[in-house]
Amino acid sequence: NTNCLGHIHDFVSHELSYQQSITRQYSIYIVGPGVWETVKQAACHHPLFETLRSSHGQKRQLQWPDTIYQLLQETLDKLAMLAEQSPELLIIWRTSGYYDGDAQSQIIQEMNNRAVKFIRDWNVKHQPLRNRSKSNFLYMDFGKAVEHRSHGKKRLRGDMQAHYGLEVRVLQV
Repeated sequence: NTNCLGHIHDFVSHELSYQQSITRQYSIYIVGPGVWETVKQAACHHPLFETLRSSHGQKRQLQWPDTIYQLLQETLDKLAMLAEQSPELLIIWRTSGYYDGDAQSQIIQEMNNRAVKFIRDWNVKHQPLRNRSKSNFLYMDFGKAVEHRSHGKKRLRGDMQAHYGLEVRVLQV
């Protein structure tokens, strides 16, 4: 289950520790966190949050949503390591859509922006180091594509408030 960023973090950590026990069997790994980080915070609690919240020496104490942003950074760092170790594996980060009525949607937008910037910067930095012309760490900006149809009467509604309708689900593919 990778609904939460922490689940993605743990999965990629496992893959790095155990020499890609799962991803080596595939050629594409699409990572798609959703709106759970803001809508179902309790369900997405991760042990790293407690570490980030506690003060250790000079380290400043982090609170939500900064804990989410730090976990995002660490997850992206691990995905970048996986991309470097597995040049034949195409990793695609799909930015998140939005939950209709979520007062915290700016946090999802910030996470999307940070992920896109990280992957763009990683590709600029690694382009001269690769012997091939194509990157294996990309993003699909799904969040930006559906943002204008994500809220209020313009939302392409699905079977529940957090879900989009068929038109948007087809776009994800």
